[in-house]
Order: sequence, then C-alpha cells, then structure tokens
Amino acid sequence: MTDRFGADWMSRVYEAMHTAARDQPWDASKLDRVFEAYRASEQDFRTALEDFRAQTNSVIRWIFRPTVAKPIHRVIAMAHRRRGPWA
Repeated sequence: MTDRFGADWMSRVYEAMHTAARDQPWDASKLDRVFEAYRASEQDFRTALEDFRAQTNSVIRWIFRPTVAKPIHRVIAMAHRRRGPWA
C-alpha cells in the first residue's frame, strides 16, 4: 500500500479492514487515530481542494489552450507577487 500525504493512513486503514474481513479481532483505536489525524489537517485538505477547483474551473482554462493559459496564469501570479509552481 502506497501512503500519500506523508502519513500512513491508508496502510493503517487497509490493515484494519483486512483483519476484520478475515474475521479476526481488530483494533478500532487504530482507525480512531487515523480519523483524529485527518481531523487535525482537514482545513489544509479543504484549502488545497478549493484552490485546485478554482484553478481548473477558471474561465481562462475553458477558453484558452494550455499553451496560452499558462503564461496568463504566470502574469496573474506575478501580479500577486508569487513565483514558482505553487503560484
């Protein structure tokens, strides 16, 4: 299982579900810890998702090809004093 976001949430949940599917005793506290870790970083995930949606649903992306849209987005980022791939 490949873990994403720098956490081992997927492997913990997979292990717990795999154990439960084999009718073996499983530890619910592992899932509780995963849930608490998610809740602690929920705002970060929500912000990243909203930023992604704002970028992909923009009018510039609908009208122009990517070769034209990228320079437009760079100019907008520079206007907001941002540089690099995170702009």
